[in-house]
Amino acid sequence: MQKRENNSMLEGSKKQKVSRKSLTGIQKKELCQKFVDSGEKLTQAELKEMYGIGRSTVSEILAEKDKWLNLNENSILASNKRDRPLLFPKTDEATALWFDAAINAGLTVNGILLQEKSIKFAEAFAEEGFKAS
Repeated sequence: MQKRENNSMLEGSKKQKVSRKSLTGIQKKELCQKFVDSGEKLTQAELKEMYGIGRSTVSEILAEKDKWLNLNENSILASNKRDRPLLFPKTDEATALWFDAAINAGLTVNGILLQEKSIKFAEAFAEEGFKAS
């Protein structure tokens, strides 16, 4: 009986669960900009409430505030919610540069052509395990 009473008392004192929320790169940039514009007077608790995220998440974002403040809003990171390292960075960069040049030259680029170019770049950079999928 004693255990049951203790468990019910613990349940009442537990913190309310907060659902996970991820911010896009643009939202992280906005958070950092608000912090800087306030003269760094906004607290992490206030930012936490504004964005509906955990205080530790605010802390992690502010630790990289220079990165987020310099974010190009047209980049892939701007719309991504997770900052994952690329598996094949050279191939990705070369493919992106080729794609931009092809579009600027007025070429029609389809998925098959993009995959073929990516495979050629991966071979040139000797990045093994690359699959253009």
